[in-house]
Amino acid sequence: MAQVSNINALKYIFEETLALVNATNKKIAWYGKTSYTDVIQKALLHHGKRIHYVIEQNKAYHGDILYDNLLVVPMDFSMKRHEANVLYIIHAEDAVEIKDALCAMGIDACHICIIICRTHAVQKAYQTFNKELQFLKKMSLREIQNTLFNLLVVFRNFCNAHQLRYFLGGGTLIGAARHKGFIPWDDDVDVFMPYEDYLRFIDIYPRNERYEVIHWRTGYNDAFDIAGFADNETTLLDGRFLSVRKKPLTMCIIPLNGAPKEPIAFEKYITKKAALDFMWYKHMNERDLLGDAVPDMREDIEQAKRDMPYEGSEVVVQLHDFVKEPFFKLKSIIFNEVREKFVKQRFLYKKYVSKEYFKDSIQMEFEGELFSVPVMWHEYLMQIYLLDYRMLPPEERRYTHDRMCYFN
Repeated sequence: MAQVSNINALKYIFEETLALVNATNKKIAWYGKTSYTDVIQKALLHHGKRIHYVIEQNKAYHGDILYDNLLVVPMDFSMKRHEANVLYIIHAEDAVEIKDALCAMGIDACHICIIICRTHAVQKAYQTFNKELQFLKKMSLREIQNTLFNLLVVFRNFCNAHQLRYFLGGGTLIGAARHKGFIPWDDDVDVFMPYEDYLRFIDIYPRNERYEVIHWRTGYNDAFDIAGFADNETTLLDGRFLSVRKKPLTMCIIPLNGAPKEPIAFEKYITKKAALDFMWYKHMNERDLLGDAVPDMREDIEQAKRDMPYEGSEVVVQLHDFVKEPFFKLKSIIFNEVREKFVKQRFLYKKYVSKEYFKDSIQMEFEGELFSVPVMWHEYLMQIYLLDYRMLPPEERRYTHDRMCYFN
């Protein structure tokens, strides 16, 4: 069985915050509205404590109301109200500069506390796992690619034997089209599956084998709502957002869902999906901090995301997108209030994909074997990647995940 463990770096931020709050009777002013301020507030309330307000330099956030009526206010809010009994908690990388700015406003330095920042909290989580893995053999890029290729072959053979549809996707499809194998610097594999096939694959693939499906439906507390197909004879350190997870090396299986064809309806749909992606991220942070004290909403969130089936739809969309920072910077996450620039640049053009691209599959070579790709793979790649995918990008744009992988 796959060994999956997680350290959410948010716990280090919360532990230091809780220690300070428990040691004072002052009001708490938290510096900076972040994607996880709500989560910190909810966890503090669980312990009978709270943040009283959030101070923020960005005027666009002033007046925002977060969890439990937590108000975002200007930096000098307490000074204008002549409140002296306030403890300021800063957890930013530029904490010293922020502290100096608060002191320049007349706030006593003894009322300002600096705690671990997000970057250092994530580093601390990595360091904890690195101690456990220091005696394992680290995998080279080519060894990672070979392991992923073996996973892909096992996955393909199982799908063919059980009449399950799949398509190479993302950089894996570019690699097949341009290199007949891996992009030389790439270290992951992505495949797409129509949602109905995706659920069936998760349900019927055998448990407790060398190769295994890692997904929340199969009992694993992974950060994402997509399935990973794992090699249990390997270990991967995977850090996304605030979570660092130790798990087997996996290839990603990304479900395809239906979507409205009419552009305005599609915009509303994709906005809703983005908000649900954010809700998933926030929910997993809450469960990492509070465990079963937070009711499990994963089924509800996923059901809301897949309200249009793949079959019968003229437009398809990836059911999952890793939540990116621009979404956190929005003033509101109400479904129909996402800013036009974000929606159109981040989602609309690149995600509005005709079902015609996937109406059938053809075989394409990848590392000497044949795999299924969308019948209109060229049109798909030209739309998604905009520039000519056949051209090698300049060296500074040859991105890798720089994965930390080990043989067990």
